[in-house]
Amino acid sequence: ETAVLEVLERTVEAAYSRHKQPLLRRANLRIEVARHLWRLAYEFEAVSTRRYEHGARLMDGIGRQIGGWLRSTSPA
Repeated sequence: ETAVLEVLERTVEAAYSRHKQPLLRRANLRIEVARHLWRLAYEFEAVSTRRYEHGARLMDGIGRQIGGWLRSTSPA
């Protein structure tokens, strides 16, 4: 939960910052941490398969969006 909130904070900060890359890299790192924690929750049977799959798809989409945004801010 904390990792996901930090992803939200970093992406909002990046939207209003001139220096987006460090914030987006941090958000990307935190979404990776959230993915690992979510996988652990599933492996310890704390969440059902259906919930795990739904959460994993959502985090994958968020990761793709952050990755695309990060690539778009890289110098060509």
